[in-house]
Amino acid sequence: MFELIPTISFFLFAVLFYKLYAKKTTKFNWLEYFVLLSALLISTIATVFISQPNGIVIVYLFVLGMFVGPLLEWTIGWFYHQINAKRLWTYQRSVISQRHKYTSYMIIPFWGGCLVFVYLFINGFGLFSGGATTDPIVFATIVVSTLALMCLVTITRDTKRFVLIEYLAMLLCLSLVVVASYISEGITTVYVYVIGLVFGPIGEWVYGRVFHRINGERLWIYNKMNITKYKYTSYLIAPIWGVGVVILYHCIEFIL
Repeated sequence: MFELIPTISFFLFAVLFYKLYAKKTTKFNWLEYFVLLSALLISTIATVFISQPNGIVIVYLFVLGMFVGPLLEWTIGWFYHQINAKRLWTYQRSVISQRHKYTSYMIIPFWGGCLVFVYLFINGFGLFSGGATTDPIVFATIVVSTLALMCLVTITRDTKRFVLIEYLAMLLCLSLVVVASYISEGITTVYVYVIGLVFGPIGEWVYGRVFHRINGERLWIYNKMNITKYKYTSYLIAPIWGVGVVILYHCIEFIL
C-alpha cells in the first residue's frame, strides 16, 4: 500500500490547487487541465521510483491503460446506447467521436493512471497470482461476450426507450467474463469484482468532481439514475465497473 502515496498525493494536490487558484474558474482553461495532468504524471513517475525494482511494470501498465481504458469505455458506451436507446454517459469536450461521445482524448492519460491505481490497490490485498495459466479462457470469453452483445443489439434495435429487462440482458452478457474469470482465479474474482463494483463509481465520482471544480465544467455527465445531482456517476454503471475491473485485472495479470 506504500506505493499508493503518490496517487493519494495527486488528489491532495488537486484539492489544494483548487483551493488556492482554480476556485474562481467558471469556464474551461487548458492551463488548469495541464496542471492537473502534470500532477498525474509526476505522481506516476514517483510511483515508478518507489516501486523499484519493479518500476518498469508501472510504466507498462500506464501505457496499457491509455489504450485499454478508452477502448473499454467506448465499447461499453456503444453497446449500452444501442441496446437501451440512449447514452448512459456523454462526454462534453474533446470527444473522440462527435457522433457517439463515449470517451474523450482528455481522459486517455487518466485511464493510464487508473490502471496503475487498480494494480496498486488490488496488489495491496495480495490478489495477483503472477500470471494465470487459464487467462486465455477469460480473453476467449470476452470475445464470446462481445458476440452475445452484438446479438442483443440486433434483437433490441427497435427499442426507443430504456427497458430494464434489456439492461439486465446486457449485464448477463457481460457476466460471462466474470464466470470465466471465476473458473480461472476462483474466489479472487469475487473480491476483484466487489472492488470494482464499490470503488469504481467512487473513483469516477471523485475524479469527475476534481475535474469539474478545477476546470470549471464537467468532462462527462451521466444521463440516467445519477447517484448525486452532479451527474458524475450512476447506479447503472456500478455492476459494469465490476466487470470492467475484472477485465483490467486480467490485463494486468497478462503483463505480470
